[in-house]
Amino acid sequence: MEQKRLERLYRYFFTVARREGVEQIVVGLYLISDSKTLVLWKDGTYNIPRAIVGERTIDQTIKALANEHRIESVKIKMWIDKIKRTIDNKPAHQLNFAIAGKVRKQKHHAWVAHEELKGEIGQTVRKYLKKQKPILPISYRGHELN
Repeated sequence: MEQKRLERLYRYFFTVARREGVEQIVVGLYLISDSKTLVLWKDGTYNIPRAIVGERTIDQTIKALANEHRIESVKIKMWIDKIKRTIDNKPAHQLNFAIAGKVRKQKHHAWVAHEELKGEIGQTVRKYLKKQKPILPISYRGHELN
């Protein structure tokens, strides 16, 4: 995802957040393969890497978060969705991004099959997978057009 698109996306969501009285924007990272998603396994629950944007840009936040979780050669593939949540008793908007990269194993990392993911994480993964598949191939007189 190019830098200019990320900046426009952030400005748009920053404007929306301020209009709705939201004080924080959070970035969530999804490293998704064909059949599994990388999650953090801690205290008996799955989670994803996430961080508050704060003074940094979205791009800087994503790179710092990926570095913290030992994900190397990070490339932002696409923005998936926005989730409204509460962090430290303050309203927040979480912007979820699909990324590509190489993972250096950590004890809290786990690859989990898509169908095993429930709740918010499972919904976001399903949205991503749906966006990746073409709806219908377009053809005219037996010739593929897309």
